[in-house]
Amino acid sequence: MNPNATMFFSCGNDKIIKHWNYDLETETNKLEPLQTIVGKTFYTSIDHHFKKPIYVTSGERIDVWDQTHLEPIKSYSWGVDSHYNVRFSPVEYSLMASCAADRSIILY
Repeated sequence: MNPNATMFFSCGNDKIIKHWNYDLETETNKLEPLQTIVGKTFYTSIDHHFKKPIYVTSGERIDVWDQTHLEPIKSYSWGVDSHYNVRFSPVEYSLMASCAADRSIILY
């Protein structure tokens, strides 16, 4: 969910990221994503920054995305097979953490 609660994001192991409109007053049963991005790797989790219009995905690597771009603005790889989860810190906004397949926790 973005900071002003107007859209949310989803991802999956099908390599697709979707941006969705979050409008509780819409009475339609047909939900269409605002934007669909087909990535290069699978995704296991996604998290939005608490203040900025960026989000991060985990999978084979950690990718940082700008909401307005179709490609990651930064990618991190640490030699592990995959990252299971990634989150922005709710206290230190410039800090991210991920947990990897080898049971390591990596801070960015």
